[in-house]
Amino acid sequence: MNPVGVVYGPLIAEFDFGLGSNASLNLHGSRWEHLKSSLRGKVGAWGVGVGAQVFPTGPIYEGLFAYPSLEWVWISIEEPAANDTVGSSPAPLELAAVVPKLLFGYQFDWKAITLRLGLGGYYVAQLADDDDPNADLDGLQLALDLSLGLTF
Repeated sequence: MNPVGVVYGPLIAEFDFGLGSNASLNLHGSRWEHLKSSLRGKVGAWGVGVGAQVFPTGPIYEGLFAYPSLEWVWISIEEPAANDTVGSSPAPLELAAVVPKLLFGYQFDWKAITLRLGLGGYYVAQLADDDDPNADLDGLQLALDLSLGLTF
């Protein structure tokens, strides 16, 4: 779980599977809560992703790492109804985006608990070309990662 994502950014639940002595395959699901503050209306945004975390200086889950990943995000924006049209609201705007991300950092492993500290960036590439200015999500963003995990 990434507590930084609770404050700003996607909230991610991740499962990592060891691939040998210094790499892991990471699968995750996410909820993009921070979009609620930047878009009008009722926003729902979820994603699923896959990545590979590589530890060039140490054993798996410990030491310096590089973590490239790719995520698919679904976004639904329901605009509030206008005051003069009681009971009716426009159909929700449905969008999808691909989000490549690259993190670098350090991970501590205490055999039962891990702490990952990372810094990098991600790019939101919206797949639909919509004229609605509320749907303009494309862009590069800073990624901070502070994750606590259980190792078993």
